[in-house]
Amino acid sequence: MPVTPPSLTQVQPPAIKRLLSTQDPSGGWAEHPGGRLSPLNTAEVVTALSSASVAAGDPQIKKAVAFLYASRKPLA
Repeated sequence: MPVTPPSLTQVQPPAIKRLLSTQDPSGGWAEHPGGRLSPLNTAEVVTALSSASVAAGDPQIKKAVAFLYASRKPLA
Protein backbone atom coordinates (compact mmCIF):
# COMPACT_ATOMS: atom_id res chain seq x y z
CA MET A 1 0.00 0.00 0.00
CA PRO A 2 1.54 3.40 -0.98
CA VAL A 3 2.30 5.88 1.76
CA THR A 4 0.87 9.35 1.23
CA PRO A 5 3.28 12.10 2.28
CA PRO A 6 1.88 14.85 4.53
CA SER A 7 0.41 17.83 2.75
CA LEU A 8 2.26 21.14 2.68
CA THR A 9 -0.32 22.67 5.02
CA GLN A 10 0.46 19.96 7.58
CA VAL A 11 4.23 20.40 7.33
CA GLN A 12 4.45 24.16 6.95
CA PRO A 13 3.47 25.46 10.42
CA PRO A 14 5.91 23.22 12.36
CA ALA A 15 8.69 23.95 9.87
CA ILE A 16 8.09 27.71 10.08
CA LYS A 17 8.01 27.56 13.87
CA ARG A 18 11.28 25.58 13.91
CA LEU A 19 13.05 28.01 11.57
CA LEU A 20 11.90 31.04 13.52
CA SER A 21 12.94 29.45 16.81
CA THR A 22 16.52 28.97 15.61
CA GLN A 23 17.10 32.62 14.69
CA ASP A 24 19.97 34.23 16.57
CA PRO A 25 19.12 37.36 18.62
CA SER A 26 21.23 39.35 16.13
CA GLY A 27 18.77 38.38 13.37
CA GLY A 28 20.92 35.85 11.53
CA TRP A 29 20.89 32.10 11.11
CA ALA A 30 23.74 29.60 11.23
CA GLU A 31 24.13 26.36 9.31
CA HIS A 32 23.56 24.46 12.56
CA PRO A 33 22.66 25.44 16.14
CA GLY A 34 25.61 27.12 17.81
CA GLY A 35 27.41 27.56 14.49
CA ARG A 36 28.80 30.71 12.94
CA LEU A 37 26.12 33.07 11.65
CA SER A 38 26.05 33.35 7.90
CA PRO A 39 24.49 35.88 5.53
CA LEU A 40 23.98 33.05 3.01
CA ASN A 41 22.10 30.88 5.51
CA THR A 42 20.11 33.89 6.66
CA ALA A 43 19.12 34.76 3.08
CA GLU A 44 18.12 31.14 2.44
CA VAL A 45 15.91 31.07 5.54
CA VAL A 46 14.30 34.42 4.65
CA THR A 47 13.60 33.08 1.16
CA ALA A 48 12.07 29.91 2.58
CA LEU A 49 9.93 31.85 5.05
CA SER A 50 8.81 34.22 2.31
CA SER A 51 7.85 31.24 0.14
CA ALA A 52 5.83 29.95 3.08
CA SER A 53 3.91 33.26 3.17
CA VAL A 54 5.56 34.76 6.24
CA ALA A 55 4.99 38.50 5.77
CA ALA A 56 7.88 40.81 4.92
CA GLY A 57 6.74 43.00 7.82
CA ASP A 58 7.14 40.19 10.35
CA PRO A 59 9.50 41.41 13.12
CA GLN A 60 11.83 38.41 12.72
CA ILE A 61 12.07 38.97 8.95
CA LYS A 62 12.85 42.65 9.54
CA LYS A 63 15.56 41.64 12.01
CA ALA A 64 17.00 39.21 9.46
CA VAL A 65 17.07 41.88 6.76
CA ALA A 66 18.87 44.23 9.17
CA PHE A 67 21.41 41.44 9.82
CA LEU A 68 21.93 41.05 6.06
CA TYR A 69 22.48 44.78 5.58
CA ALA A 70 24.94 44.86 8.48
CA SER A 71 26.81 41.89 6.99
CA ARG A 72 27.49 43.56 3.65
CA LYS A 73 31.11 43.97 2.69
CA PRO A 74 32.25 47.03 0.74
CA LEU A 75 33.13 46.52 -2.90
CA ALA A 76 36.83 46.76 -3.63
